[in-house]
Amino acid sequence: MNQALKERQIDNRRTEGVRPSGSTTDPGWRGLLRRAAFGSAASIVVLSALVFKTIIPPLAVIFVLLAAGGTLAGRKGRIGVAGVVLAALGGAMFCGMGGSFVLGVIGAPEEPREFIPLVGGFVLALVVVVSAGALAVRGRSRGFERSGTARAVGAATVVILVGITVWSSFARMNFESAPAATGDIRVGANEFDFIPENITASAGEIAVHVDNRGAGLHTFTIDSLGVDLAVPAGKSQRVSFEAQPGEYDFYCKLHPGMDGRLAVS
Repeated sequence: MNQALKERQIDNRRTEGVRPSGSTTDPGWRGLLRRAAFGSAASIVVLSALVFKTIIPPLAVIFVLLAAGGTLAGRKGRIGVAGVVLAALGGAMFCGMGGSFVLGVIGAPEEPREFIPLVGGFVLALVVVVSAGALAVRGRSRGFERSGTARAVGAATVVILVGITVWSSFARMNFESAPAATGDIRVGANEFDFIPENITASAGEIAVHVDNRGAGLHTFTIDSLGVDLAVPAGKSQRVSFEAQPGEYDFYCKLHPGMDGRLAVS
């Protein structure tokens, strides 16, 4: 009698989509969401430690949402649903906040310390959002069920992450600094500022040599002149462009507040 009751309880739990006690793997959308949430949260730790070297409040909030959501999403009932919602919110915030930065570095993979965690974290955050959407469609009771689509998305994500790592590492190994030429305006890019911040030049063709002395990738960007130079940490590059008399703002696309002005006479 007791044995029959136990078997019935196990069948009910499986029907409800709850993992049997002691299970450590979950091939469904909820498991994919958890792994992606933890991976995206880890990328924030790497970025904060190696690139920003400080705790940025918005990123800290996203980290908490992803880590807490990934932890709670493995639970059944309302707690699990709350975890999915928290993870989805953190993933959406990462995608919204990191989208512009990803666009800034996608064409400059030569800085692995910044490129890999930023782009990889963005991909994982996107997977979190997609998984949360799939769970919303499938319903709470089917969250732990096996899903061929979830497995395919997980496998594709792994391939993308490996490709990002290989691409960035290869680009770094093959990147060569450009020496300054006679007549170049020399600009140093430190952690969060340009030195000097104000430069001058005569109208016509202008050449600027940018030496990146910081720990992460910097860009030298002048939107109105079509200038967008990416320089990895510890490297230098030069760019030439035409400019008419006037004042032009230059800035780094990856670090808000890192800017300067070019005065052309």
